[in-house]
Amino acid sequence: MTSIADITEFAVHHYGTPYQWGGEGKYPRDFGFDCSGFIKRIGARGGIIFTQDLTSKDLFNFCLRNGYAKQEEGCWAFFSNNDGNVCHVGYLINRDIMISAAGGGPDCTTIEIAKAKGAKIQIQPLWWYHRMKLEGCFMPPYVLS
Repeated sequence: MTSIADITEFAVHHYGTPYQWGGEGKYPRDFGFDCSGFIKRIGARGGIIFTQDLTSKDLFNFCLRNGYAKQEEGCWAFFSNNDGNVCHVGYLINRDIMISAAGGGPDCTTIEIAKAKGAKIQIQPLWWYHRMKLEGCFMPPYVLS
């Protein structure tokens, strides 16, 4: 039986996992996640399977087709940078707290780089992302039982 609480528990279980650019947490190739890879893994826990590599912008476009939601547990929160492009996504633990793979970037390709940058799956209040614009929160079409 899968519920939003189960999906949240699954997400929080990954706290501290290293950030890896392009990572989807698939061993042995990947040692960690980037933000969209982490969201794809969370989505899979809720029955959403993506068959292609998706960036945070691709996921945002997917969610636009499925409608806007309130800020609540289980939603995916999307952020844009100064040029208006969606560049980050995370999972809301509650309306004010998010878990996401953060602190890395394109050069974060080894565990050593991730550790040096402090890049990992982190739990932060939404205001921590104040340098980016919150574009919206979307409740994915989870398959709940």
